[in-house]
Amino acid sequence: MELLSAWPLKVLMLLGLLNACYKWFNASLLKQNNELCRIKSRCFNKLCFLTILRKKQSDF
Repeated sequence: MELLSAWPLKVLMLLGLLNACYKWFNASLLKQNNELCRIKSRCFNKLCFLTILRKKQSDF
């Protein structure tokens, strides 16, 4: 029972971490003009990829 009740908390913590990471990434991206795309962290690489995809989609 304890394992089941811990799952929602872990999911919320993960979502909060991803949200904070995404907000920080966007703020830094605006300041540094895509410099963070070079960071080797998985989190930033995925966010960078999604940001580039969004920019390409908005160009069409």
